[in-house]
Amino acid sequence: MKNNFNELAVCKKMEEVTSQEKASIHCRCGAVQILFTSKSPRAAVECCDKQSYNNLKFLAQMGDYELPEKFPVLVYFFDNKLVVVKGIENLSFSKLIVESNLVNMYSSCCHTFLMSRNPAFAHSTVSVHGDRSYLSNVVHQKPTLRFFPDQLSEDDRTQLVHRIPGVWKDTKDRFRGDCDGWEEVYREFLENVAAPIAENQEGLPIEEILQENSEPIFVLGWQSARFARKTVSKYECILSG
Repeated sequence: MKNNFNELAVCKKMEEVTSQEKASIHCRCGAVQILFTSKSPRAAVECCDKQSYNNLKFLAQMGDYELPEKFPVLVYFFDNKLVVVKGIENLSFSKLIVESNLVNMYSSCCHTFLMSRNPAFAHSTVSVHGDRSYLSNVVHQKPTLRFFPDQLSEDDRTQLVHRIPGVWKDTKDRFRGDCDGWEEVYREFLENVAAPIAENQEGLPIEEILQENSEPIFVLGWQSARFARKTVSKYECILSG
């Protein structure tokens, strides 16, 4: 890591930050801790995407990591401005395929999933799992949308708790919904995740953290129940949508 990066990213020690001001996330063993810009997520959704779930299977195979007990997974969206309080040397990144815009951040020390970044979709935000115990000081929200319910089995659908609009992509890569009014809810979600970040917020975007990371991105090539590990240069990674 470059010295100037450490000066920028590790802005404050956790005890110097008022605990009531910002939410944070830490890894399973506590070696990594990251601050967000506020306590309240910009948006909350449920995600039924099985490919995204495969990212978590990868981490489960890598080490001592627990898969989320609930499916679909609750997802919160926070500003893409992060203060790495500690453990910057333990941050690693992965992708499902080389062409994917979606980049996942996890801890190399205990293989905890921390957050994802998809600039082609979520614009000004990063996404985290809202029902994880590794989140602290968060104002929890109920989801307003359910993404990709078409990937759920019939058994999974009977166990859904929230009655919220479901959206998915059709064969022409267009979003479709499963109830009246889904377009308005989806449009409001897009506005929330696309709004610009306030200029006075501390921290670095995940792209800058990735560029300063000395390790290559793991690219997972899933073959039946196994994965093939590959790496890709950070400069080959698509980071803008």
